[in-house]
Amino acid sequence: MIARYVISRLARDVRPAITRAHCKRKRAGNTGCRACVLACRFDALSIAENGALEYSDSACVGCGACLPVCPSQAIKLAEFGEHALVGALQKNDAIAVGCLHGKNPGSVAVPCLSGLHPEFLVTLMLAFPMKTISLDIGPCPSCDVGMLLGRIRAAASQASAYAELIGVKSNIVLSEGQAEIKAAPARGLSRRDFFSLVRNDTVKLAAGTVLDLIGSKNTDRLAYREMLLTAVRRQAKMAGATDVKLPLLNAFYCDWDVAESCDGCSKCVSACPTGAMKNAQINGVAVLSHNVALCTACGLCAEVCPHDSLTPRPAPITADAGRVAKRELVLTRCKSCGVKRPTGGDGRCDNCRKREGIATV
Repeated sequence: MIARYVISRLARDVRPAITRAHCKRKRAGNTGCRACVLACRFDALSIAENGALEYSDSACVGCGACLPVCPSQAIKLAEFGEHALVGALQKNDAIAVGCLHGKNPGSVAVPCLSGLHPEFLVTLMLAFPMKTISLDIGPCPSCDVGMLLGRIRAAASQASAYAELIGVKSNIVLSEGQAEIKAAPARGLSRRDFFSLVRNDTVKLAAGTVLDLIGSKNTDRLAYREMLLTAVRRQAKMAGATDVKLPLLNAFYCDWDVAESCDGCSKCVSACPTGAMKNAQINGVAVLSHNVALCTACGLCAEVCPHDSLTPRPAPITADAGRVAKRELVLTRCKSCGVKRPTGGDGRCDNCRKREGIATV
Protein backbone atom coordinates (compact mmCIF):
# COMPACT_ATOMS: atom_id res chain seq x y z
CA MET A 1 0.00 0.00 0.00
CA ILE A 2 2.78 2.43 0.93
CA ALA A 3 4.77 1.59 -2.21
CA ARG A 4 1.72 2.13 -4.40
CA TYR A 5 1.09 5.46 -2.70
CA VAL A 6 4.67 6.67 -3.23
CA ILE A 7 4.69 5.59 -6.88
CA SER A 8 1.35 7.27 -7.55
CA ARG A 9 2.55 10.47 -5.89
CA LEU A 10 5.71 10.56 -7.99
CA ALA A 11 3.69 9.92 -11.15
CA ARG A 12 1.45 12.93 -10.55
CA ASP A 13 2.10 16.61 -10.16
CA VAL A 14 0.57 16.99 -6.70
CA ARG A 15 1.72 20.52 -6.08
CA PRO A 16 -1.15 23.01 -5.94
CA ALA A 17 -0.76 26.24 -7.86
CA ILE A 18 -1.79 29.14 -5.63
CA THR A 19 -2.62 32.33 -7.50
CA ARG A 20 -1.65 34.90 -4.89
CA ALA A 21 -3.48 37.69 -6.70
CA HIS A 22 -6.74 35.75 -6.18
CA CYS A 23 -6.02 34.76 -2.57
CA LYS A 24 -8.52 36.40 -0.22
CA ARG A 25 -6.00 36.48 2.62
CA LYS A 26 -3.34 38.11 0.45
CA ARG A 27 -5.79 40.70 -0.83
CA ALA A 28 -6.69 41.54 2.77
CA GLY A 29 -3.09 42.31 3.71
CA ASN A 30 -2.29 38.77 4.95
CA THR A 31 -5.14 38.77 7.46
CA GLY A 32 -8.46 37.03 7.85
CA CYS A 33 -9.19 33.98 5.69
CA ARG A 34 -7.44 30.71 6.58
CA ALA A 35 -9.91 28.25 5.08
CA CYS A 36 -7.27 26.26 3.18
CA VAL A 37 -5.06 25.99 6.28
CA LEU A 38 -7.91 24.58 8.34
CA ALA A 39 -8.84 22.14 5.57
CA CYS A 40 -5.31 20.73 5.17
CA ARG A 41 -4.83 17.59 7.28
CA PHE A 42 -1.11 17.30 6.53
CA ASP A 43 0.09 20.78 7.58
CA ALA A 44 1.20 21.56 4.03
CA LEU A 45 -0.43 24.98 4.34
CA SER A 46 0.28 27.27 7.26
CA ILE A 47 0.39 30.91 8.30
CA ALA A 48 3.83 32.50 8.68
CA GLU A 49 4.76 34.96 11.42
CA ASN A 50 4.15 37.87 9.06
CA GLY A 51 0.66 36.55 8.33
CA ALA A 52 1.42 35.29 4.82
CA LEU A 53 0.22 31.93 3.55
CA GLU A 54 3.02 29.35 3.35
CA TYR A 55 3.10 26.08 1.43
CA SER A 56 5.28 23.01 2.10
CA ASP A 57 5.88 20.84 -0.95
CA SER A 58 7.30 18.00 1.15
CA ALA A 59 4.18 17.79 3.31
CA CYS A 60 1.59 18.07 0.53
CA VAL A 61 0.09 14.77 -0.68
CA GLY A 62 -2.09 16.34 -3.37
CA CYS A 63 -5.41 15.35 -1.77
CA GLY A 64 -7.06 18.53 -3.03
CA ALA A 65 -9.01 19.22 0.18
CA CYS A 66 -8.00 22.87 -0.13
CA LEU A 67 -9.64 23.28 -3.56
CA PRO A 68 -13.34 23.53 -2.67
CA VAL A 69 -12.88 25.55 0.53
CA CYS A 70 -11.00 28.43 -1.09
CA PRO A 71 -13.59 31.23 -1.30
CA SER A 72 -11.96 32.85 -4.33
CA GLN A 73 -10.84 29.75 -6.28
CA ALA A 74 -7.20 30.78 -5.91
CA ILE A 75 -5.93 27.18 -5.73
CA LYS A 76 -5.54 24.80 -8.66
CA LEU A 77 -4.26 21.24 -8.82
CA ALA A 78 -2.87 20.23 -12.20
CA GLU A 79 -3.83 16.58 -11.88
CA PHE A 80 -6.82 15.95 -9.63
CA GLY A 81 -8.79 13.63 -11.89
CA GLU A 82 -11.31 15.89 -13.62
CA HIS A 83 -10.21 14.70 -17.07
CA ALA A 84 -10.72 11.06 -16.08
CA LEU A 85 -14.18 11.80 -14.67
CA VAL A 86 -15.33 13.50 -17.85
CA GLY A 87 -13.88 10.74 -20.01
CA ALA A 88 -15.59 8.02 -17.98
CA LEU A 89 -18.96 9.78 -18.14
CA GLN A 90 -18.66 10.14 -21.89
CA LYS A 91 -18.25 6.36 -22.23
CA ASN A 92 -20.43 4.94 -19.42
CA ASP A 93 -23.99 5.30 -18.15
CA ALA A 94 -22.79 5.17 -14.55
CA ILE A 95 -19.47 5.61 -12.77
CA ALA A 96 -18.23 5.00 -9.23
CA VAL A 97 -15.77 7.61 -7.99
CA GLY A 98 -13.41 6.42 -5.28
CA CYS A 99 -10.24 7.44 -3.47
CA LEU A 100 -6.94 6.87 -5.25
CA HIS A 101 -5.42 5.41 -2.08
CA GLY A 102 -8.49 3.60 -0.75
CA LYS A 103 -9.49 -0.05 -0.84
CA ASN A 104 -12.22 0.63 -3.39
CA PRO A 105 -10.94 3.14 -5.96
CA GLY A 106 -14.07 2.62 -8.06
CA SER A 107 -14.16 2.98 -11.82
CA VAL A 108 -12.56 6.43 -11.52
CA ALA A 109 -10.17 7.41 -8.73
CA VAL A 110 -9.39 10.89 -7.42
CA PRO A 111 -6.84 11.76 -4.71
CA CYS A 112 -9.64 12.46 -2.19
CA LEU A 113 -13.39 12.92 -2.54
CA SER A 114 -13.21 15.95 -0.26
CA GLY A 115 -11.37 17.74 -3.07
CA LEU A 116 -14.34 17.64 -5.46
CA HIS A 117 -15.47 21.22 -5.95
CA PRO A 118 -19.27 21.67 -5.82
CA GLU A 119 -19.17 23.85 -8.94
CA PHE A 120 -17.45 21.01 -10.80
CA LEU A 121 -20.09 18.55 -9.56
CA VAL A 122 -22.82 20.83 -10.91
CA THR A 123 -21.04 20.95 -14.25
CA LEU A 124 -21.03 17.15 -14.41
CA MET A 125 -24.72 16.94 -13.51
CA LEU A 126 -25.74 19.45 -16.16
CA ALA A 127 -23.45 18.05 -18.85
CA PHE A 128 -24.42 14.41 -18.18
CA PRO A 129 -27.98 14.56 -16.75
CA MET A 130 -28.92 11.02 -17.78
CA LYS A 131 -26.01 9.31 -16.03
CA THR A 132 -25.25 8.27 -12.45
CA ILE A 133 -22.29 9.56 -10.46
CA SER A 134 -21.67 7.49 -7.33
CA LEU A 135 -19.25 8.81 -4.70
CA ASP A 136 -17.73 5.97 -2.66
CA ILE A 137 -17.57 7.14 0.96
CA GLY A 138 -16.45 3.78 2.31
CA PRO A 139 -13.45 3.29 4.66
CA CYS A 140 -10.11 4.67 3.42
CA PRO A 141 -6.75 3.60 4.94
CA SER A 142 -5.10 6.92 4.10
CA CYS A 143 -7.23 9.15 6.31
CA ASP A 144 -10.22 9.38 8.60
CA VAL A 145 -13.08 9.49 6.12
CA GLY A 146 -15.51 10.18 8.93
CA MET A 147 -13.85 13.54 9.48
CA LEU A 148 -14.38 14.41 5.81
CA LEU A 149 -17.91 13.07 5.35
CA GLY A 150 -19.42 16.41 6.30
CA ARG A 151 -17.49 18.18 3.55
CA ILE A 152 -18.31 15.55 0.93
CA ARG A 153 -22.00 15.51 1.82
CA ALA A 154 -22.14 19.32 1.87
CA ALA A 155 -20.55 19.58 -1.59
CA ALA A 156 -22.93 16.99 -3.04
CA SER A 157 -25.94 18.62 -1.37
CA GLN A 158 -25.00 22.12 -2.51
CA ALA A 159 -24.42 20.96 -6.07
CA SER A 160 -27.69 19.00 -6.15
CA ALA A 161 -29.75 21.91 -4.82
CA TYR A 162 -28.25 24.23 -7.41
CA ALA A 163 -28.93 21.87 -10.33
CA GLU A 164 -32.50 21.16 -9.27
CA LEU A 165 -33.31 24.88 -9.33
CA ILE A 166 -33.09 24.72 -13.11
CA GLY A 167 -34.91 21.45 -13.62
CA VAL A 168 -32.18 18.81 -13.41
CA LYS A 169 -32.59 16.28 -10.60
CA SER A 170 -29.47 15.21 -8.79
CA ASN A 171 -27.68 12.21 -10.29
CA ILE A 172 -25.10 12.06 -7.49
CA VAL A 173 -25.31 9.07 -5.14
CA LEU A 174 -23.30 8.52 -1.95
CA SER A 175 -22.43 4.84 -1.50
CA GLU A 176 -20.19 2.70 0.68
CA GLY A 177 -17.96 0.12 -0.95
CA GLN A 178 -18.29 -1.48 -4.36
CA ALA A 179 -22.06 -1.60 -4.51
CA GLU A 180 -23.49 -2.21 -7.95
CA ILE A 181 -24.11 1.09 -9.69
CA LYS A 182 -27.06 1.20 -12.04
CA ALA A 183 -27.73 3.73 -14.75
CA ALA A 184 -29.83 6.67 -13.67
CA PRO A 185 -33.42 7.13 -14.84
CA ALA A 186 -34.47 10.30 -16.64
CA ARG A 187 -33.30 13.29 -14.62
CA GLY A 188 -35.98 15.92 -14.93
CA LEU A 189 -35.59 16.34 -18.69
CA SER A 190 -38.22 15.40 -21.23
CA ARG A 191 -37.22 13.14 -24.11
CA ARG A 192 -37.44 16.14 -26.42
CA ASP A 193 -35.21 18.26 -24.17
CA PHE A 194 -32.66 15.46 -23.85
CA PHE A 195 -32.29 15.10 -27.60
CA SER A 196 -32.06 18.88 -27.86
CA LEU A 197 -29.08 18.65 -25.53
CA VAL A 198 -27.42 16.07 -27.75
CA ARG A 199 -28.29 17.90 -30.95
CA ASN A 200 -26.81 21.13 -29.62
CA ASP A 201 -23.61 19.34 -28.59
CA THR A 202 -24.02 20.63 -25.04
CA VAL A 203 -22.36 17.56 -23.56
CA LYS A 204 -19.46 17.79 -25.99
CA LEU A 205 -19.04 21.49 -25.33
CA ALA A 206 -19.13 21.12 -21.55
CA ALA A 207 -16.62 18.27 -21.69
CA GLY A 208 -14.37 20.33 -23.94
CA THR A 209 -14.57 23.21 -21.49
CA VAL A 210 -13.41 20.93 -18.68
CA LEU A 211 -10.49 19.64 -20.72
CA ASP A 212 -9.52 23.18 -21.69
CA LEU A 213 -9.68 24.74 -18.24
CA ILE A 214 -8.37 22.11 -15.84
CA GLY A 215 -4.63 22.48 -15.52
CA SER A 216 -4.66 25.69 -17.56
CA LYS A 217 -1.52 27.76 -17.12
CA ASN A 218 -3.60 30.93 -17.33
CA THR A 219 -3.94 31.75 -13.64
CA ASP A 220 -6.39 34.59 -14.34
CA ARG A 221 -9.09 32.10 -15.33
CA LEU A 222 -11.40 30.70 -12.67
CA ALA A 223 -11.59 27.16 -14.02
CA TYR A 224 -14.51 25.83 -11.96
CA ARG A 225 -16.51 29.02 -12.41
CA GLU A 226 -16.10 29.03 -16.20
CA MET A 227 -17.12 25.37 -16.40
CA LEU A 228 -20.17 26.01 -14.25
CA LEU A 229 -21.33 29.01 -16.25
CA THR A 230 -20.86 27.20 -19.56
CA ALA A 231 -23.16 24.41 -18.41
CA VAL A 232 -25.65 26.56 -16.49
CA ARG A 233 -26.25 29.09 -19.24
CA ARG A 234 -27.16 26.42 -21.75
CA GLN A 235 -29.33 24.46 -19.36
CA ALA A 236 -31.12 27.55 -18.06
CA LYS A 237 -31.77 28.78 -21.58
CA MET A 238 -33.26 25.43 -22.55
CA ALA A 239 -35.35 25.23 -19.39
CA GLY A 240 -36.53 28.85 -19.65
CA ALA A 241 -35.28 29.57 -16.13
CA THR A 242 -33.21 32.67 -16.77
CA ASP A 243 -34.90 34.69 -14.02
CA VAL A 244 -34.44 32.19 -11.18
CA LYS A 245 -32.86 33.69 -8.06
CA LEU A 246 -30.69 31.62 -5.75
CA PRO A 247 -30.94 31.60 -1.95
CA LEU A 248 -27.77 33.20 -0.62
CA LEU A 249 -26.81 30.15 1.42
CA ASN A 250 -26.82 27.99 -1.71
CA ALA A 251 -25.36 30.51 -4.14
CA PHE A 252 -22.00 29.98 -5.78
CA TYR A 253 -22.02 33.61 -6.78
CA CYS A 254 -24.04 36.61 -5.66
CA ASP A 255 -24.81 40.22 -6.44
CA TRP A 256 -24.24 43.22 -4.19
CA ASP A 257 -26.40 46.22 -3.36
CA VAL A 258 -24.42 49.42 -2.81
CA ALA A 259 -25.92 51.89 -0.33
CA GLU A 260 -25.82 55.68 -0.57
CA SER A 261 -23.21 55.70 2.20
CA CYS A 262 -20.63 54.62 -0.42
CA ASP A 263 -18.16 57.48 -0.97
CA GLY A 264 -16.39 55.90 -3.94
CA CYS A 265 -13.19 55.06 -2.05
CA SER A 266 -12.79 51.91 -4.23
CA LYS A 267 -11.36 49.77 -1.43
CA CYS A 268 -13.73 47.04 -2.56
CA VAL A 269 -12.17 47.25 -6.03
CA SER A 270 -8.65 46.90 -4.61
CA ALA A 271 -9.69 43.98 -2.44
CA CYS A 272 -11.74 41.94 -4.92
CA PRO A 273 -9.71 38.78 -5.73
CA THR A 274 -11.45 38.04 -9.03
CA GLY A 275 -12.06 41.47 -10.54
CA ALA A 276 -15.82 41.28 -10.04
CA MET A 277 -15.80 44.74 -8.46
CA LYS A 278 -14.32 47.34 -10.77
CA ASN A 279 -14.38 51.04 -11.58
CA ALA A 280 -15.59 51.38 -15.15
CA GLN A 281 -16.99 53.73 -17.76
CA ILE A 282 -20.55 52.78 -18.69
CA ASN A 283 -22.33 55.04 -21.20
CA GLY A 284 -19.65 57.65 -20.61
CA VAL A 285 -20.23 57.78 -16.85
CA ALA A 286 -17.68 56.71 -14.22
CA VAL A 287 -19.30 54.05 -12.04
CA LEU A 288 -18.55 51.38 -9.49
CA SER A 289 -19.56 48.20 -11.32
CA HIS A 290 -19.98 44.53 -10.48
CA ASN A 291 -19.98 41.34 -12.56
CA VAL A 292 -21.84 38.45 -10.93
CA ALA A 293 -20.22 35.95 -13.29
CA LEU A 294 -16.84 36.68 -11.70
CA CYS A 295 -18.08 36.95 -8.11
CA THR A 296 -17.37 33.93 -5.89
CA ALA A 297 -19.21 35.47 -2.92
CA CYS A 298 -16.05 35.54 -0.79
CA GLY A 299 -17.32 38.69 0.94
CA LEU A 300 -13.99 40.51 1.13
CA CYS A 301 -15.46 43.62 -0.50
CA ALA A 302 -17.94 43.97 2.36
CA GLU A 303 -15.24 43.31 4.95
CA VAL A 304 -13.01 46.15 3.74
CA CYS A 305 -15.80 48.67 3.12
CA PRO A 306 -15.32 51.47 5.70
CA HIS A 307 -18.99 52.47 5.56
CA ASP A 308 -20.74 49.06 5.51
CA SER A 309 -22.22 50.02 2.15
CA LEU A 310 -22.33 46.55 0.60
CA THR A 311 -25.15 44.04 1.12
CA PRO A 312 -25.23 40.65 -0.65
CA ARG A 313 -28.34 39.49 -2.47
CA PRO A 314 -29.29 36.56 -4.74
CA ALA A 315 -28.04 36.74 -8.32
CA PRO A 316 -29.68 35.58 -11.58
CA ILE A 317 -28.83 31.92 -12.00
CA THR A 318 -27.41 32.38 -15.50
CA ALA A 319 -25.13 35.23 -14.43
CA ASP A 320 -25.48 36.67 -17.93
CA ALA A 321 -25.93 40.27 -16.87
CA GLY A 322 -22.24 41.08 -17.32
CA ARG A 323 -20.86 44.25 -15.75
CA VAL A 324 -23.60 46.31 -14.11
CA ALA A 325 -23.32 49.85 -12.75
CA LYS A 326 -23.84 50.00 -8.99
CA ARG A 327 -23.07 53.60 -8.14
CA GLU A 328 -22.00 56.71 -10.04
CA LEU A 329 -18.58 57.91 -8.93
CA VAL A 330 -17.43 61.48 -8.33
CA LEU A 331 -14.06 62.17 -9.95
CA THR A 332 -11.58 64.33 -8.04
CA ARG A 333 -7.83 64.82 -8.28
CA CYS A 334 -5.90 62.26 -6.26
CA LYS A 335 -3.74 64.00 -3.67
CA SER A 336 -0.95 61.48 -4.30
CA CYS A 337 -0.69 61.30 -8.11
CA GLY A 338 -2.79 64.29 -9.18
CA VAL A 339 -4.85 62.29 -11.69
CA LYS A 340 -8.60 62.88 -11.74
CA ARG A 341 -10.10 59.63 -10.47
CA PRO A 342 -12.55 58.32 -7.86
CA THR A 343 -10.81 59.00 -4.56
CA GLY A 344 -13.17 58.55 -1.64
CA GLY A 345 -12.76 60.00 1.82
CA ASP A 346 -8.97 59.74 2.05
CA GLY A 347 -8.38 61.67 -1.18
CA ARG A 348 -6.32 58.90 -2.82
CA CYS A 349 -7.17 56.87 -5.90
CA ASP A 350 -7.27 53.09 -6.10
CA ASN A 351 -3.98 52.93 -8.04
CA CYS A 352 -2.08 54.80 -5.34
CA ARG A 353 -3.49 52.59 -2.61
CA LYS A 354 -2.33 49.51 -4.51
CA ARG A 355 1.21 50.86 -4.61
CA GLU A 356 1.16 51.06 -0.83
CA GLY A 357 -0.14 47.51 -0.40
CA ILE A 358 -3.13 45.53 -1.55
CA ALA A 359 -6.43 46.19 0.20
CA THR A 360 -5.66 47.46 3.68
CA VAL A 361 -8.59 46.43 5.86
